Amino acid sequence: MTLPQEMFQAIRNARHFMVALMDPTQTPKVPKAVRQRARDRLKHFPSEYDINELEKMYSLSDKDPNILLNECMKRLDCIRGELTIVNKRVNDVGNGIIETIKNTARS
Repeated sequence: MTLPQEMFQAIRNARHFMVALMDPTQTPKVPKAVRQRARDRLKHFPSEYDINELEKMYSLSDKDPNILLNECMKRLDCIRGELTIVNKRVNDVGNGIIETIKNTARS
């Protein structure tokens, strides 16, 4: 059975490996396509900061399971707010298009 610390260390090691793959001085003779794939994967791979934050949340959740729930709820509230703003903008644009069509039809 893998321990949580081992999982987080495996993620860190994978990140370090992909960073090394991108650097020709650390990994000579690696094809350009492999370097590009490593770069593409790292674009959305958790940073060291993200890994540390996840590790903290995981360790705190052992003490209080509500911590993860509260963190998730905060993030969902942020997303909900962003979606509300986007929805309003889409509606405003849609209403503007409808008004333009109505005004054009009247002319």
